[in-house]
Amino acid sequence: MTESDIGGMDEYAVATTVKKMRESLSGCIDRPGQQKSYLEGDISVVVHVGTDGRVLDVLPAKSTLGDRGVERCILRIFANAVWPAPVGGKVGEVRQEFGFPARGRPALTLDPKQLGSQENAARALLEQCGKGDLTVTLYLDPDGRPLGAGVATKEPPVLSQLDCATEALMPLRFPSPGSWNGKVSIKR
Repeated sequence: MTESDIGGMDEYAVATTVKKMRESLSGCIDRPGQQKSYLEGDISVVVHVGTDGRVLDVLPAKSTLGDRGVERCILRIFANAVWPAPVGGKVGEVRQEFGFPARGRPALTLDPKQLGSQENAARALLEQCGKGDLTVTLYLDPDGRPLGAGVATKEPPVLSQLDCATEALMPLRFPSPGSWNGKVSIKR
């Protein structure tokens, strides 16, 4: 008999854990959402759980929130939760996705091509943070100044680069999105 790398997770226990976290997860976006009424998006979280039930890592596999502080708060809640041990494998995987609506007028969705040469400048700065797959989502004010940034990756080795990636783009100035805030995602 062999043990596989990825084990199954008790769906009922996972659902119970996630249900207990809902209020705390909402709290992650409540205060920032009151201050930034345009803040909205989805986040997909992947938690890897060891055979002893301890969290090995938590990944923001997808995020269009555009706010690293909110993402950190959500990831911390997942990291501190009590998860069941995987069955029949060395590592268990929990995947959850949440969406948060804007409290006010949402930002305009921009295509990265609308950033002109600044799209390439942004990618060059992201390369300075390291290698691997990541996507940064930025909010831009009507003057093209970044209001905030968030980041996602599916690769555990890239986790150490997330703060660098969001901070690297904040000093850039981008073309104006128009008369209201814009939101754009840039892949490295």
